[in-house]
Parts: sequence; C-alpha cells; structure tokens
Amino acid sequence: MFFWKIKDLKNALIHRELSEKQVFIYILIFVLLSIVAMEITRYLHPDRVGFWDYVDSFLSISIVLCGTVFSYRANGGSSGVDFSARFFSISLVVTIRHMFFLIPIALIFYAYTTYSYIKGMGINTGQVVMTGGVEVVLLGIWCINIYQSIVKNISDVSRA
Repeated sequence: MFFWKIKDLKNALIHRELSEKQVFIYILIFVLLSIVAMEITRYLHPDRVGFWDYVDSFLSISIVLCGTVFSYRANGGSSGVDFSARFFSISLVVTIRHMFFLIPIALIFYAYTTYSYIKGMGINTGQVVMTGGVEVVLLGIWCINIYQSIVKNISDVSRA
C-alpha cells in the first residue's frame, strides 16, 4: 500500500501491480474518510447537536463501512475483478435512482414535520429544530436499501 509516495503508486498502477484486495482497501479508506469528514461538519456548532445526531453519525459510518465490505464480497472478494469500476458506477446509478424517489418524499416530510413542530410548540421560525429519531431511522433505512441494491447489482455482474 502506498500512502505517501505517489510516484510508486502510479508505477504500480501503470504496471497493474495492485491486487483487487489492495484496490478495495484504498476504496474503503476513501469512503470512510469521506463519510467521517461529512459527519464532522455536523459538530461544528455544538449547541445544535443532540443525542440523535450521535446515533445518526454512528449509523451513517457503520452503513457505509458494512455496505462497502459487502459490495467487495459480492464481487468475489480478493478473487473478484474490476471492483472499483463496478462499485463506483453501480453506486452512482443506484443512488441517483433512489434519490429520484426520495427527494419529493423528503421535501413533503420535512415541510410537514417542520410546520407541525413550529405550530405545535409555539416557537418562532428562527429556532433550531434538532435531529429526531424518526429522521435517523428513515434515513438509515434508505441508506441500507441503497447498499442492498448496490450489493445485489454487483453480485449480478460478478456472476455473469
């Protein structure tokens, strides 16, 4: 594994010296660093962080970790081929397809819950609405569903 010497990494890539397992480790580290970086931004304003934010961060990181590992295994593990091409291309298409249906539902859900919360609690619209359990559970289910679809599609391609 090359973590600093880009010249050595480029040489290994040119000569196709990286195994599927090494490619998987690079991808796993990349996606984990990406999700951790995204999750860290939520804690920049500690006054807006609640219990469900911690639960959501833990679930998000766990789902990405498990989903990437299961995708690698569905591709055949270390004996599989073209993991990076399959993982990134299938992940993009599956995510776009899921977002197509999620965005209108999410907009309606958040508009309704925000309006209900503000009206029911008698607060002004300038106050912060904290993350709640319903959002965490629904988003977790959505993310798990995305990874299940990614794993299924990678498995289909791997067996073809």
